[in-house]
Amino acid sequence: MPKWTSPPSPTSLFDAYERVLFWRSRKGWEVDFVLRLDGKPKALQVTLMRPDSGDARALRTFGGGLVLTQGGAGGSVPLAPFLMLV
Repeated sequence: MPKWTSPPSPTSLFDAYERVLFWRSRKGWEVDFVLRLDGKPKALQVTLMRPDSGDARALRTFGGGLVLTQGGAGGSVPLAPFLMLV
């Protein structure tokens, strides 16, 4: 049986939908975006205001990730500069 490998990184916006997911635990905690980059899941939690304990809990349960906010409040990453880098 052939070994499954993840497809390469998206080359356009049109094939990105195959690599952008979301995640929800059995207890209902959610991660907004899970990107498959180089075969590894990367979690992104996006919030307008300061991140709360629910955001941190969801990311910890998932196994880590980044919180993105409008202004970078509370130790999160500012959304606009992050989007310019990706």
